[in-house]
Amino acid sequence: MSGRWETLTAERRVLAVARTVTSLNRLLEVLVVFADDDRIAVEFVVSAGSRFGAEVPGVLQRIGARIVTWDTAVATDYDLILSASDHEDLHELGGPLVLLPHGAGFQKYSPHNEADVRERAGLRSGALWRDRKRVPELLVVAHDNQKSLVPGFADRVLVAGDPVMDNLIQLSSRRAELREQLGIGPSQSLVTLTSTWGPASLLGRWPKLPAQLLAELPYDEYRVAAVLHPNIWAAHSSWQIHQWLRTAVASGLILVPPTGPWQSVLAAASCVVGDHGSLSAYSSGLATPLVLGAFGEEEVPRGTAMWRLGGSVPRLDGYESLADQIRSTMGKPEQQLLKSLAEDVFARQGQALSILQRELFRVLELSPVHRPQALEAQALGADPVDTAAFHVEISDGPVLRVERFPADLAVFGRPRGVRHLVAYDDADVVLLQSATAIVARIPPEPSWAAATLDRFPGCKVVVEPTAPNAALLTVRESPEHTAYVAQFQGIELLATASVWLYCRVRGSETGRTAVLFANESGFVDFTLR
Repeated sequence: MSGRWETLTAERRVLAVARTVTSLNRLLEVLVVFADDDRIAVEFVVSAGSRFGAEVPGVLQRIGARIVTWDTAVATDYDLILSASDHEDLHELGGPLVLLPHGAGFQKYSPHNEADVRERAGLRSGALWRDRKRVPELLVVAHDNQKSLVPGFADRVLVAGDPVMDNLIQLSSRRAELREQLGIGPSQSLVTLTSTWGPASLLGRWPKLPAQLLAELPYDEYRVAAVLHPNIWAAHSSWQIHQWLRTAVASGLILVPPTGPWQSVLAAASCVVGDHGSLSAYSSGLATPLVLGAFGEEEVPRGTAMWRLGGSVPRLDGYESLADQIRSTMGKPEQQLLKSLAEDVFARQGQALSILQRELFRVLELSPVHRPQALEAQALGADPVDTAAFHVEISDGPVLRVERFPADLAVFGRPRGVRHLVAYDDADVVLLQSATAIVARIPPEPSWAAATLDRFPGCKVVVEPTAPNAALLTVRESPEHTAYVAQFQGIELLATASVWLYCRVRGSETGRTAVLFANESGFVDFTLR
């Protein structure tokens, strides 16, 4: 754009080269080093050719970035060029190029390798060299042990640490706030699934795992989130991903969009189920209990920290109870192991943005305005879950352990004890026809109990609220129905019906019963009306 039409004429021009949503996300995390500096103007160009780049122009438009065509970028001399993708057309651009990693170090082989060539993703020789000349002015790595991966660049390697890891560590200090934003209760644990892309990834090898975890983890004790690599979304489309995970999302799965904010879901996690992707490395940097749902050994170079992670971290067994394995992982976190793995990936912790700012301004021959601040964490507004029917499972003992599981996910789970199907009166009619107990959400008309029992002959008991912690249970009897009054505390209304059914089998239809619900102690007191 001609200076005649500009309000501000910048002293330096920076080009950010975006090829995929993943690389664009990393660029945005680094470009904060230029915040508040009106001497510097940043524009973006899309490097076409990636199978996963179709969404990039739309993302740039949504954030309001200035975009130039590739031909315009090639014809322009820039003071600095930033790229977080190692594509082979970078040499066409004019200006000092700084090549950034777009993940946690260089822990995977490039998917573009052919024959016997085994180059690292992010460090392909076609992007580093052109006609025997070095293309990047500066190569950024996260750890000193990565210097040896780029022979011929000893004088151009910058060990900067990882700005994403630094930001995650800062976010983890706000864990309670992040959990509240996600709608996670004080007594709930967040299990975060992370999947890289490709057939060897977690989603590629275990696509039903999100639904299975939701089906097997008690609804009131756990929330489940899924962070899928942006390349998965790009390859299959947002519509298809939601179609595959439709019932899981409807039953409470927190599905993070491809543009994030995934960091808050990782920082708030009580346990991470990962694979050989970068988010497993970031989880180890947070010392979050980690279990692997898949691991693509063929994609990971031997001897790397990721290779060691794959051989050291426990694996999730699909033939055993998923809930028991998650509890075991959370109960015995391998913090020393995770810390050791992270130390081999992330150096200069807490310094990444400052180091990058110093070196990028050196290239621009300017002094920074002030110390850089990481992007403010966006709140991921998880939609409230309104599950209408549950299988309620009760474990015997001096105190009854009461657990709820979404009925729509029953096909994915494995019951362990006595279960009753209990549904709210606005549930799908198919579920109501199979329900052992039906519960009114709000106080109904006086005729509701008898009408509901008549309409659904398989229903044994109906429950109607009479006060915040009280309800009336009408039990199917012959010739007349029997009514009980329930006083309860520390348990959901819907679950009281299942407690009564269980007590009836034990021959104790009246009296007080101690319960454990959502990890909290409570009671239900039944009296004959």
